[in-house]
Amino acid sequence: MAKAARSIKDAWYLHLVKGDQMKVVFRGKVFTLIRGDEDALRAAVAYGIRRHGIRRAQLGLARLFDQPFGGDRIRDRLPDGSQDDLENHSGA
Repeated sequence: MAKAARSIKDAWYLHLVKGDQMKVVFRGKVFTLIRGDEDALRAAVAYGIRRHGIRRAQLGLARLFDQPFGGDRIRDRLPDGSQDDLENHSGA
């Protein structure tokens, strides 16, 4: 995680979800979020906005607990047949 926080470009973040825990990595900082911890969620979103200029609309972290791959918005843009590949890859 520390290497990712040093390497990721400014104004970007990455997230990793396992069960009820999510790691959110920004340049210079890693947040550990637990599903339902609204204070930690708000802190991560505020950090992304304030320190990295990420738009609030791009920081929909709460939904990523249930849709770690971005959900239907990504699937809607996939070519025909690619949804099956995505589901097979994600273990769904």
